[in-house]
Amino acid sequence: MIRAFTLCACVLLAYPALAENKREAHLVEIKGSVWVKPQGGEWDLVTTDMLELPLEEGEGVKTGPAPSEAVIQIDGVNSFHLGAKTEFELAMTNLSWTKLKLFTGSFFSKIEEKLKGSNRAMHILLPTSVLAVRGTEFSADTEPDGESDGGVGVFEGQVEAEFSSLEGKPSILLGPEEEIDLVRSGPPPRPRALKRFLAVKKRLQILRKRHASLRAKWRSVPLARRKAIMERVRKARRRHQRQKNQP
Repeated sequence: MIRAFTLCACVLLAYPALAENKREAHLVEIKGSVWVKPQGGEWDLVTTDMLELPLEEGEGVKTGPAPSEAVIQIDGVNSFHLGAKTEFELAMTNLSWTKLKLFTGSFFSKIEEKLKGSNRAMHILLPTSVLAVRGTEFSADTEPDGESDGGVGVFEGQVEAEFSSLEGKPSILLGPEEEIDLVRSGPPPRPRALKRFLAVKKRLQILRKRHASLRAKWRSVPLARRKAIMERVRKARRRHQRQKNQP
């Protein structure tokens, strides 16, 4: 039986970033099969002895087939809800310039941080485009090996999609209730009313409540506690790696 559980329900307390100019991110909920991979490492299945799981720069998160899901929380006010068969990476976690990557799959994101007009930037790198986030609710999906290159849909706020591979390197600004298809070649896509992401829109109230609940649980702890969390995760990963290498 596949059972969903909340990684931070009782014991996960958020902590300030180990470096002041870095964001702090946590894997706070999982359902089904979810793996994490440190930068330069291998995929480890998330298990109950890895409940307090901070995510570092360069770390990846991958979900298995449905009903597998995962939620990443960043700085308390931002969340990414990963769907099934999704691979996601925290490529760069600098406060001034944050880069996240979606290799395949889908996510819904609620960014409460007001990035527009600030000295901070957040970009989502997709196989065919780069999304500049400005404080918003939006969803994206991509299938690099599928029939479609994916799409982006906005529910609130704005997202700017940049297509460096298309002629003229166009940037397309999407507002509320708009979406576009992601393309690798040909003319730039035109914004249209939500269609591809209507199913996500129908779940907005559930996703918003989920985000609000996680935000309410976000707390800071002393440096000693932060170090203990990190060391526990490292030990768990080393133990899992030894078990994998055993004949």
